Order: sequence, then structure tokens, then C-alpha cells
Amino acid sequence: FALVSTWLTAALSMDRAIAVKFPLKRNLWCTVKRARIVSACALFVGFALNIDQPFRLAIAWVREDTSSPNSIPRVTKSSFGSRQDVIEANLYITLILKMVLPITICAISNAITVRQVATSLKFRNQTAKGQSTKGSDQCLAISIGVIATFIVASLPRLAFKIMSIQKPNYSNLTSIISFKFAKYFT
Repeated sequence: FALVSTWLTAALSMDRAIAVKFPLKRNLWCTVKRARIVSACALFVGFALNIDQPFRLAIAWVREDTSSPNSIPRVTKSSFGSRQDVIEANLYITLILKMVLPITICAISNAITVRQVATSLKFRNQTAKGQSTKGSDQCLAISIGVIATFIVASLPRLAFKIMSIQKPNYSNLTSIISFKFAKYFT
């Protein structure tokens, strides 16, 4: 469901940009019915893009060490999931659909929102003549903070996917780390 939340965040960013840029058209363009359709499409696409996981992954029972009778489950790649073309296709699809497109949509729509809010704040300051516009300044600062947080929080995942494409063995690092630390939590 990470894909769904990412795309819903992008849709909310677009909704906010439309509301700020075209306030009179918002009620025509952004309806509850369309929001439900976008949510359902995001849920369906998120499910459809992850339906391959049972075919790409398998569970293997691995012993912690040779003297221990206990085995722990470990997620490994199946014979289908071990194929290089499947790995590369999955990485590129994940990179583009889960990261690049939503981050780009959020960045563009939030840039439009911030620019429009800054323009309206400038206009309001010129017409207010001495009246306080502290609330508007806080709104702009919060919007910029939310945008920066979303982008900064998405960058490590984006960097990991890019590294996984450039160095295919790099993606095995997460399973090795989780396997090494699993014995401390069981």
C-alpha cells in the first residue's frame, strides 16, 4: 500500500494546486466522485503492480547456525524472480511508478501552490497597509515544510532504487542485514 499512499499524496498535492490556482473552477474539477475514482484507481494500480510478488519471492527456512535446531523464515527470490530481466523490469517499474512520477507531480504541483500563495501574500501585504498577515506567513512556511519533508523522506528510497539498478547485488544487502539482526529479536 506504499504505492497507494504515495499516489494519494500526489493527488492531494494536485488538488491543493488546483484549489489555489483556480479557486472558481475547483468545485467543478475536484468533486467527491472524482476523488473516489482516483482513490479506487490508485488502490487498483497499487494492487496490480504488486501482484507479481508471490511469483518473484519464496520463503526459505534457514538455520541460525549449524548447532541450532531452530529455523527462521527468510524471503528469497524464486526461480522466476532470480531472472535478471525480471529483476531489472521490477526495479525500473518501481523506480518510475513509485518514486519518480509521484515526486515529480508533488514537486510541480507544490511549486505552483507555493508560488500562488506567495503571490497572493504579496498582494495582500500591498493592500493591507499595516495590517498583520502573520497567519498567511505561517501557512506558507508550513506548506514549504511539508513539501521539503516529503521530498527529503523520499530521497533515500529513490537513492536505494537507483543503486539497486546500477549494482544489482546491492539490493541483497537489505536481506543480509535483516537476516543478521533477526537473531537478536527472536
